[in-house]
Amino acid sequence: MNVFTVLSSLYTAVTGRLSDPVVSLVSIGLATSSYVFFTQFGALSFGPVAFATERKEVISEVPECIELWGFYTDRASIRISAAAILSCLSFLAAARSLDPSKFDVQQLLHINATVAFSVFPWVITIMLPTYKKLWSFRDRISRKTSDNYILTSGESQDAMDCIDHWKTLNLVRVAIGFTAWFLAFIVLLLV
Repeated sequence: MNVFTVLSSLYTAVTGRLSDPVVSLVSIGLATSSYVFFTQFGALSFGPVAFATERKEVISEVPECIELWGFYTDRASIRISAAAILSCLSFLAAARSLDPSKFDVQQLLHINATVAFSVFPWVITIMLPTYKKLWSFRDRISRKTSDNYILTSGESQDAMDCIDHWKTLNLVRVAIGFTAWFLAFIVLLLV
């Protein structure tokens, strides 16, 4: 059995049961958690963050890398946060709507809601200091662009080290998104 057979079977099973509120709620959680996962994965693999950090061939200036990172994070953070909240709420609502005899599936949905929400404590407690450093670099660069400001080599290295650190920390968000997405698939198979 290959992955396409499993996905095809899952698609057929889900679309035929969308009138079931639990299936609908879990499907919303699946869609929003997939947005969280694929957005983060794409940004690190081939999106703007990957583009900015593969600067050797395309972008030669560190300020351009920092500005591109800022462009991505300014736009993505609100959407990803909203998707994570919607995932969490849809999994909780599905657990509440589920027949009490399916206690194991309810527990799995509660775990999934916790996983979907866990991106927030991770960002606030672990990633925020790196964000603050990068925002500081971006603000300094944008203020001094009009004065033809050039970062010193030490500042440039610090800025790129921060982006590399952000990428490493962001792998945890990718794992969180993947886990919520994968658990939603499991739940759809069980309900």
